[in-house]
Amino acid sequence: MVRLAAEVSEKCAVAGVWGNSDAARLTAIMLEELQHRGQDATGIVTRGSKGDLLRHVELGLVATAYPEATLRSLEGRVAIGHNRYATSGGASDFEHIQPFADAKTSWALAHNGNLSVVAPLARFLVQKNVPGLSLMNDSGMIHAAVSHYLGLGSGVAEAIEYVFPLLTGAFSCVAMHGEKLVAFRDACGIRPLSYGRLPGGGYAVASETRALDALGATDQKDILPGQVLIISEAGVQMVQVAKPNPKLDIFELVYFARGDSRLYGRVVEDIRYDFGVQLAREQPLGGDQKSIVVVPVPRSAIPAAEGYAKESGLRYAEGIKRSSRLRTFIKPNQEARKQAVREKLVPDPTVLSGKRVVLIEDSIVRGTTLGVLIEMLKEAGAAEVHVRISSPPVRFPNFYGINMPSQAELIAHGRTAEEICQIIGADSLGYLSVEGMLQATHRSPESFDVSVFTGEYPVDIGGHRDEISADDSPRLAWQNNPAHV
Repeated sequence: MVRLAAEVSEKCAVAGVWGNSDAARLTAIMLEELQHRGQDATGIVTRGSKGDLLRHVELGLVATAYPEATLRSLEGRVAIGHNRYATSGGASDFEHIQPFADAKTSWALAHNGNLSVVAPLARFLVQKNVPGLSLMNDSGMIHAAVSHYLGLGSGVAEAIEYVFPLLTGAFSCVAMHGEKLVAFRDACGIRPLSYGRLPGGGYAVASETRALDALGATDQKDILPGQVLIISEAGVQMVQVAKPNPKLDIFELVYFARGDSRLYGRVVEDIRYDFGVQLAREQPLGGDQKSIVVVPVPRSAIPAAEGYAKESGLRYAEGIKRSSRLRTFIKPNQEARKQAVREKLVPDPTVLSGKRVVLIEDSIVRGTTLGVLIEMLKEAGAAEVHVRISSPPVRFPNFYGINMPSQAELIAHGRTAEEICQIIGADSLGYLSVEGMLQATHRSPESFDVSVFTGEYPVDIGGHRDEISADDSPRLAWQNNPAHV
């Protein structure tokens, strides 16, 4: 029986550089720009001058993981890197820090996402007598399966194409094979992945365009769903190995992606601003307008708050100061998240005192931290706190790479907005509708995965179906689309 490593899931950031003698350093720069996607561990692999794979991994943040001596030791013109997301109750061990590397096949891989079904891939590896399977997580299994075909003499594009039908779920991967930089994305493109040309020659690949911007990369493009990108001395090669069915996880726009990144060609902050505009239309606050102030929960809710205030004609003010760059959502447990709220968010009484506050937040997941914040605002003198959320209620778990493992943890599961309002201690609560959210993206609604809001999962979630309560039964879109089974 195959056992996946307990509680270890890479749901994080990937980056890579080809054709630059300082590839490791440039990769580290991109990983620091992507620190918001994972703060638990980080790693870089390069191809050394002797053709060997050089690997360095560390627990913790990028800023302390790569001292100058380490970067100098990671020689080579090709490098890939990874930041690991802190998981709930997850083991912080070196064994599962990516990238994974296989010296025999000169193959290294880093994975952002999560395979929602692993049984076919596990059966394949059992049949091929791949060693160490009992200790592998989904990312390690992807690495091992491709490595198997490379060991048989397949080219890297061919090996990935062979493995592709065994992969069910979300995967945006950056890899290296010999002196080639490789990147590939699942058929739905659930997690983002882009590449661009470096100003001094060579190329870079990253989970978000902001990391490419940090290197001055030009000619930036998305790696398309179902596509394999191979960069080598022969140039840039694109191989389409699966029919694309774009379903970018809309939670990237709501919260996860950096505001200065671009997704589907639009700056994320601009989309969040439009979420706020639409929210104001759907969830206005009546009464004396002069007594109202619109205040964002920093930082990802700031654009939505600006949009809400502009559309409503209300005063906007940053009445909460942020004292830390760490993000509460990815703290490893609830008590740590609650304490982090008081440590990192500081209400400003000069803005809040005597005011009816419209508190704008991008989402409510567990609700605990928002309840603490509302309490803090009232302690600072707010007369009322009316919460407005620039996304719909999160009622379903995410099985494609965001750390929402249990439906029972979701405050909106089985509860009305009125009940949630009472739990968090707000004076009123209003959400953006699913239709309004999709309209604000200015793209086809069919181009997004909105499963955390609707329970409509675009890719098979396998045994995870049993983890979802019948009260919020999901509509499994993949059942009507055999291409995604």
